[in-house]
Amino acid sequence: MVSVFRVRRAGRIRWVLLGVLLLLLGACSAVKVAYNHADLYLRWKAEEYFALEGEQQVLLGERLDAITSWHRREELPRYSALLLAAQDRVGGGLTDVDLEWFMDAARTRYEALVRHTAPDAAEVLGKLSAAQMARFEARLKRENSRFAEEYVAPPVEIQRQKRYETTLDTIEDWTGPLSEAQRARVKELSVAIPLTHALRHADRQRRQRELISILQRPRTQAERATALEAWLLGWDQGRAPDYESSALQVKRQAVALVLELDRSLTLSQRSRVQSKLAGYAAEFNALASGSPERAAAIPAPLTLRSVSVAPEWGSALSVRDRRAFVFPIR
Repeated sequence: MVSVFRVRRAGRIRWVLLGVLLLLLGACSAVKVAYNHADLYLRWKAEEYFALEGEQQVLLGERLDAITSWHRREELPRYSALLLAAQDRVGGGLTDVDLEWFMDAARTRYEALVRHTAPDAAEVLGKLSAAQMARFEARLKRENSRFAEEYVAPPVEIQRQKRYETTLDTIEDWTGPLSEAQRARVKELSVAIPLTHALRHADRQRRQRELISILQRPRTQAERATALEAWLLGWDQGRAPDYESSALQVKRQAVALVLELDRSLTLSQRSRVQSKLAGYAAEFNALASGSPERAAAIPAPLTLRSVSVAPEWGSALSVRDRRAFVFPIR
């Protein structure tokens, strides 16, 4: 029931390292990571945010290639093992212990990724000029305005309905069609979960200010890498008390929703979830072997996300994008 990674087709797994670099570039602004031609996508985003110049672009490409090689060799087998373990747990019926285990495992893999990529990201971002930083700040302001318009401004009932539709769409991606009783219960539980869009909007701006300060302050490359690593690893630190309280409540109620739904699954629905987890595990193994062409295309999305991992990252995703998340509840 809990998603780990989204893979639409073989060869698109470089999203993970790109995700971290783009978080650095985008100050936790949500991005739709392209799995196919991922390095080209990153270059495009870098142009959009900073307009990197010749030597900067070369450096970005070199660091990206090195991280890709490491990630394929070291991390993909771990993701595969994690998915297979999750498959076994789903087969026996989920408990709150299972969900905590998965969230802890996902966070461990995220932390490993951050620690490996932060030095390279610090080197790339340390080359930015004052004009490039000004461009970055202007871009963030535009994205924050769009976020507010899409997520904060609509009436509360529209926000709740949109969240329910996204949640249902995501669940059925995994389980297949739910019964009317299951759908009704998902809606009831979803509506009861607090809306946090306004609080997230304020917190993402706080996080952006922190990143800008890290990038603008004179530092050695080692100091910048340490600061970036701490910023990424501390995504859930420093929140306003009301947001911290609401985020914990959202997590508890989202977990309760998943556990109740899991208890209602039919044999065919549970089998579908297990089959998808096994399929993604095989996909990762094929990609890790260096032979992505051997991996079968998997039609349904699977994305690295759990309720414990940087919930503000999905802040600007469209409904279509967020179908990949088992916990689109914010």
